[in-house]
Amino acid sequence: MSDPRLGAPPGTLAASWIVARKDLAIEFRTRTAFLSALVFALLGVTIFYFAWDVTAVAAADLAPGVLWVIFTFAGLLGLQRSFGSELADRAIDGLLGAPISREAIYLGKALANLVFVSGILAVTIPAVVLFYNLPLGAGIGSSPRSGSSRSARCSARWP
Repeated sequence: MSDPRLGAPPGTLAASWIVARKDLAIEFRTRTAFLSALVFALLGVTIFYFAWDVTAVAAADLAPGVLWVIFTFAGLLGLQRSFGSELADRAIDGLLGAPISREAIYLGKALANLVFVSGILAVTIPAVVLFYNLPLGAGIGSSPRSGSSRSARCSARWP
């Protein structure tokens, strides 16, 4: 007979939230991955800025590519830290032996990494706006007359 004090194992969403909280608590205590990813992101913005030829590519066309590269690598740094610390301490065996599904483990790690990358994003986007001298008012729905739309330049070349 089962012990009634133990209760039922948590569902997938509850278990994933527990895993995400655990990963975020570890990161907030140590801050090693966040600070290293933040330094990487700011160095990436700086390196791309100085390697960029102003006459070849407009700043508004280069900035989205720079952001995607930085966010991708910052996310990889966060995921490596998340799984690397658990592999080194063999804590992954404890997670796999827990009465939760592997989907919940994956979802929890993904949720924690989303929060991690969002923190990097919150610092990197203003840095890109400052470095590349981007107008704050121009966004996704900006008009082609602003000069930052590729379709406007392409249509000027093609009859």
